[in-house]
Amino acid sequence: MPVNRKVWASWNFLGSSGPEGDTAAVCVSYWVNRLQRLPAGAPDLFVTLNPPRAPAPQHVKRKLTLAHPVFSFKSWEAQSRVAALQGGGGGTTFFAGAWCGYGFHEDGIRAAVAAVQAMGVRQLPWEPRATSPKVSLAQQWFLGLFDRFAKQAFKVGHLRVILPTGYELSYGDPEYVHEAPEGEAWRGRPAPRATMRVFNMDFFKKVVVRHDTGLGEAYMDKVRSWGGGLVVAAEVEWSWRVWGAGREAERGGGGCRNSSGCPGVPCWWNREGE
Repeated sequence: MPVNRKVWASWNFLGSSGPEGDTAAVCVSYWVNRLQRLPAGAPDLFVTLNPPRAPAPQHVKRKLTLAHPVFSFKSWEAQSRVAALQGGGGGTTFFAGAWCGYGFHEDGIRAAVAAVQAMGVRQLPWEPRATSPKVSLAQQWFLGLFDRFAKQAFKVGHLRVILPTGYELSYGDPEYVHEAPEGEAWRGRPAPRATMRVFNMDFFKKVVVRHDTGLGEAYMDKVRSWGGGLVVAAEVEWSWRVWGAGREAERGGGGCRNSSGCPGVPCWWNREGE
C-alpha cells in the first residue's frame, strides 16, 4: 500500500514504469476494511491479486488454488439445465453461483435469488431497481440547483444521496458524531445521518419547483407507489431533522421557515428562509 495512508482506496493498483510494466499481470490490492466497512479498530486486511513478489514464507497461513469459470457453448448449455436440477436429492440440493451467468458478482446474486425462489421464497427483502446512466439536460440543471443548495444548507450531520446512475452525492460531515444536548438524551432522537436513494432524476425538479412540499410529496409518491415512485428515504424523519438543523445552525437558532411559515422545510430562493 502507498506510504501515505490518506490515498488508500478500496481498490489500489500497483504498476511499474519499467519495461516489464506493459507485459506484467495487473496487481490490485483490495482494502477490505473500507470495502466491507469493517468495525473501527479492526486490523488492516488486504486481498492482493497478482502480487509482484510472493509473500514471505513465515506469513503464509494457507494455500488455495482458485480459478474463474471458463465459459463456452457447452457451459452455456449447462446453465440452461440448472433450473431443472433445483430441488434435487429430495428437495435438499440447490445450485447458485456467478458461473450461472457471466461470472460477475451480480450474476451470483441473480443465481442466489433464483435458488431461494425455487425453494418457495416469494418475497425478497429488497425491491429490485435498475440503474441508468441517462440524464437529460433539464434533469442535470435541476440536480445542479439542488446540489448548490444542499452544500450550503447541511451544516449539521450527513446526508448520502444515491442517484439512479449509481453515482453518489455527499452533504455535511461524513465523520459527524452526534451528541445529544445536555438533558435531551432521554428523548431518543435519531442521529442526523441517513442515506436517501433517488429512483427517478425528476425528483430534483419536484423538490426545486415545489420547494415547500416537494421532498415530502416525493416520499409519499413512493409510499403510495404512484407513478413508480420517486424516492425512498431510510429515515425520512431524519431527513427533515437534519435539513432543519442545518438551516437553524446557519441562522443561529430559531429554525427554518418557508414562505408559508412551515418549520424545517427547505427554503430555496432565500438563504435566510424568510
